[in-house]
Amino acid sequence: MIETGLQSDKDFLLPTSQEAEATEVLRINHKLRDPATEMHLVKHLHTSLGSVPKLADADYNYITVLDKKEARIYDVYTTTIKVPEKKLCWKDIDASKHAFGGYR
Repeated sequence: MIETGLQSDKDFLLPTSQEAEATEVLRINHKLRDPATEMHLVKHLHTSLGSVPKLADADYNYITVLDKKEARIYDVYTTTIKVPEKKLCWKDIDASKHAFGGYR
């Protein structure tokens, strides 16, 4: 993590239903474009939480592949992914038009 010296204004809801205040803004040391490198530090939280929705945002142009072991992030400008099967489900950008939160 890279310290920025910036104070965070974010609050997070934990799985315990408690709120936690972030104290500072950090940058992760990976080859990602800003602002995808931004993280907010929550004291006493032992796991770093990256934002997959932030990476999936169309402005950043990243593809996230999830499996049982990990989340892999690919840059759409430098990666070609070939999928031999039809997609099983997908999420529309405008989720308000469909049932199940936009998944079809």
